[in-house]
Amino acid sequence: DLGLDDYSYDDYSGGRRLAKKDKTKYFCKGTHKSLHQSECETYHEELRATVIFSVALSTLLLALLWSVLGKLKLTRYVGYM
Repeated sequence: DLGLDDYSYDDYSGGRRLAKKDKTKYFCKGTHKSLHQSECETYHEELRATVIFSVALSTLLLALLWSVLGKLKLTRYVGYM
């Protein structure tokens, strides 16, 4: 439990879902991090792993795409991006 029970997501200020009402509350920073040290460390490790996986997968897919385009001689139809 990351201690997010006091965060209210029912009323979105200005129509923004990610906007905070209380600008003094921080997620996994300051007192929140000190109260939930292990949960925040786990969260950041999982977030880092997810980002690395996403970047690696998208790079692999783009490399495969350009390799197929090159093998099939379709790159002449692709202009400068």
